[in-house]
Amino acid sequence: MVLSLSVLNGDCVTDKLDWTFRLYDVNHDGVISSDELLEVIESVYELLGDSADPPVSPVSVRQHADTVFQVQTLSLSLSLSLSLSFSQSDE
Repeated sequence: MVLSLSVLNGDCVTDKLDWTFRLYDVNHDGVISSDELLEVIESVYELLGDSADPPVSPVSVRQHADTVFQVQTLSLSLSLSLSLSFSQSDE
């Protein structure tokens, strides 16, 4: 947990992107599917519990995941895949 927070607070953009990608790539196959995206978004809303304002229904969680995935697939194929080619120095 401390290492994760360290990565997110650091300056290295590549490390942040890699950590975030691995968070959403639930089955670690190098691809983020719409089901994996839904699983992570559902987990976040579960953590919020009754404190979510406004309250969130399972249908709106699915709609949220679908919207995010559709936006991402405008320039990609049926799944999101990690293919970063950064130089050693971050921008």
